[in-house]
Formats: sequence, structure tokens, C-alpha cells
Amino acid sequence: MDGDAATMAVKFERREYPPHITPKMFLLEWSRKEKLEQPQYEMVQRSQDRAFQSTVTLAEKRYRSTLWEKSKKFAEQAAAVVCLRVLGAPEGRIGEEDSGLVCKRKREGKTNGAAEEEASKKLRHAEVDLRQETPPGQP
Repeated sequence: MDGDAATMAVKFERREYPPHITPKMFLLEWSRKEKLEQPQYEMVQRSQDRAFQSTVTLAEKRYRSTLWEKSKKFAEQAAAVVCLRVLGAPEGRIGEEDSGLVCKRKREGKTNGAAEEEASKKLRHAEVDLRQETPPGQP
């Protein structure tokens, strides 16, 4: 505990998480499931090295990493990790027990990918049809 916030020495490592899955996403989903207000993030920048530290507030409690990050995004992710660890909620790390959110995102990705591919095929067919209908010498 650092003053008014629960703290831990956490550094956000992007490679520890699957693509498109982040601790902030898990915290938002967890807060919705628990019927809490959306997490709020506050940022501080250290002037000498331009490093960032974020504090997340959830259910009137504050959580922060004691380590400084190179970007605002990573600082927010680190704060979300601290919050999730204190709450005992999943973070979405690779190899972590399945929490449902990862599968949901993978499923959405496959669905969206298939839909995008289908739309792309339709567009290609429409372009071919237009070329066949255009008389020679016309653009």
C-alpha cells in the first residue's frame, strides 16, 4: 500500500499476452461482470526521463505499479495488472487458466476474419463483373 493506493512492482510485458488480449480488457470485462463502474485511469509523467505511471480506480479503490513504464499505454496496462492481481481475477496471460474472455475474443476474430474474407471475395467478383460489362476503350 502506497498512501491511498494498493501497489506492486509490475512491469507490463506485451509478449506475455496473446494478440488482441490485454489486462485492461480483462479488467473492464471483470468490472462489467461484477456490475461495477468502468475503471478510470490517471497518468503521471516523470520529467527527467519521460517515463509514465498510471493509477487505476475501481470501486473507489486505487491500484498502481511502483515501476515506471516507457509509454502511457504500458503504464495503464501495468496498473490494470496490479488491480487484477489484488482482486484475484485473471489477467489474460498466455498459459493462464481459461477465463472465457480469451475464447470469446478468438471466436470473434475468426468470425470477423471469415466475414472480411467473404466481403473481399464479393468485392473482387463485383470488380470482375464491372470489367466484363465495360465496352473496350471505356475506363
